Amino acid sequence: RMIRSVPNGFAIDSLELIDASFVFMPKMKGENPGNVKLAPINGYFTNITNIPKLLDVNPIAKLDVHSKIWDEGDVNITIEIVVPDINDPMIVEGEVRNLSMEKIENMIKNLFGIGVESGYIDYLKFEYEANDVESVGNVIFDYHDLVLDLKKKESKNDDGKSYNSKSKKFVNFFAKSVVRINNEPGDSKYVATGHIFME
Repeated sequence: RMIRSVPNGFAIDSLELIDASFVFMPKMKGENPGNVKLAPINGYFTNITNIPKLLDVNPIAKLDVHSKIWDEGDVNITIEIVVPDINDPMIVEGEVRNLSMEKIENMIKNLFGIGVESGYIDYLKFEYEANDVESVGNVIFDYHDLVLDLKKKESKNDDGKSYNSKSKKFVNFFAKSVVRINNEPGDSKYVATGHIFME
């Protein structure tokens, strides 16, 4: 949408990202949602254009990056955006390896009402298709030594009134498997693949 909205025609073959950084903070009313910092970010953003003739040849802008979360783990993310489509469809694929869940505990707690006392992500792979309405896809989540704090947290709006933070959407994979201490290949109850559906 941002690319389409530029008033003048432009075309950039590729942008190289070198030691960049990005802080992601979900927009949530009345709460501090926590954040995740990706740094350093290295990679490429290619085929950035709003010129119709060029988009007829290749309508997809692609972001392909490698990074870390709070200086830990290995993160690879690929995002393909169909620029001419007003529904803003995109395909997102990513992998996270070797990351302590404590690094993202604040975000998990505020988004889903679940605290993380300890845990380690061995391998997390996700792939989903998204537009301005919903996201649908699959996830593989291998982890060990997970200890959760499931105490309910009262959430309040800006006016001080309580509201139900559990109304937030949650992927059903977590609902089925995240309460287990380990989820690793070879386990008798290993959950190989979960599903993502968010609106």
